[in-house]
Amino acid sequence: GVNRDNNKQLWITSSTNLAQNATKSVLRLAADVGTAYIDCIATNGTTALPLVIGGSSITLGNNTTIIGTYMGIGNTTPWAPLNIGNPDIVSDGYINFSKNTGTGTWRNCRVGYSSGFGFAIGDNGNLNNNTNSWTVQFAIAYSAPFASLGVHSTGKVVMQFGYGTTSAHFLKRARNIRNELLNRTDRYFLIDYPIAYEQQMIIKAYRQELREFINNNKERILNGEKVDLPEQPNFIDLNIIKR
Repeated sequence: GVNRDNNKQLWITSSTNLAQNATKSVLRLAADVGTAYIDCIATNGTTALPLVIGGSSITLGNNTTIIGTYMGIGNTTPWAPLNIGNPDIVSDGYINFSKNTGTGTWRNCRVGYSSGFGFAIGDNGNLNNNTNSWTVQFAIAYSAPFASLGVHSTGKVVMQFGYGTTSAHFLKRARNIRNELLNRTDRYFLIDYPIAYEQQMIIKAYRQELREFINNNKERILNGEKVDLPEQPNFIDLNIIKR
């Protein structure tokens, strides 16, 4: 070690010859008011250089750990490129994004799990501390099925299970789908549509099945169960169906 430039800092170099400090970068361990430094300094005594820390893991404080390519914040056993929080103990991991335009406008945005375990995004006030109030403006329940909400390549919003959470919404959606399927088969009963009588009777029976489907499955629909409306009678010639 050496007291360099009388600044009361400990400098550690790769050589015991202190005269070489002027030509070789050094590792600095130094303490200042409110701050401690561990860094690598160039020969000019001020320029910071890359500092490589070896070892299989690094622990910073009590709750931040780096193991290989995994980093845990609030997690001492990370298993992903970035773990924030720990499901094995009481924790509340989230990410806060902040923006300041420099013109008197600044806000925070928080992404994480709500108190009800919905994956949530929302405004998080405008203070640079944890006293902000989080407004959950968008949330998806953790138990929501795969692809519950999406945006199609055409830009259309896709909700494969419909909208709303009440039984009335479930019933309305089932009726709308049933009516759409009925509309698709109207053409087979036009007077000039090229279809054999036998095939037309098959479609007629299918349409009757669609009409009865809601009443036959009403209780399941009202309970929010997933029911499968027959999209087409599987015994009809597909070439005719697609005309």
